[in-house]
Amino acid sequence: MSTNDQTPLSTTQPDHGPDMPPPPWATALLAHISALELQASTTPTPLPPLAQEPMMPMDAALEDDPFITERAPDTDFHPYPEFQQALRGLGTDFFRHPLPETTRRRFIGQCPRNTEREYTPPAPTTNVPLNGTARRMDHQLVDIQYRLPGITRPLGFYLHQVLWGKVSRLDSIEFVNIIHELLVDTASFITQLRMDNFSQPLP
Repeated sequence: MSTNDQTPLSTTQPDHGPDMPPPPWATALLAHISALELQASTTPTPLPPLAQEPMMPMDAALEDDPFITERAPDTDFHPYPEFQQALRGLGTDFFRHPLPETTRRRFIGQCPRNTEREYTPPAPTTNVPLNGTARRMDHQLVDIQYRLPGITRPLGFYLHQVLWGKVSRLDSIEFVNIIHELLVDTASFITQLRMDNFSQPLP
């Protein structure tokens, strides 16, 4: 077929004369553009400046807050030569310096028993049977409980001497050393119990 036989494409355009209304999509587009131009040309109203109120100090703010409580900061004490000389056991390992049993009994025996205090640990109030591991740990806790009330004997006797005006400076230093030695002995006793538990075979 020759080119002369081809039907030419129609170039007829829809008649949009000046008297014909624009299509709906053009009307909507023009309205949207007009709204954007109006919004851009409008000067925004400036906001009023904020009132410059004086800031409350942080400490005062915390004092007025019922949900915040003050905690004392940690402090460090640096022993001086006279203090180190007075506290004889200061340089010992607190957790690895047990007393000989005779020395521990002598420290406690120097102070009378308080008749208002119970020194014997209470017996278990349950009849639940315990296996070997639980029974061994219970005996260890009883031994610790047995040692702790003994430390209160020097405390009570020292208070009695203070109330009767019989305490000198040397007596106070000796009392501090006794309590320190008994606490070190108890901490060392617990260390030994832990080592014994590590050496025990698993059940």
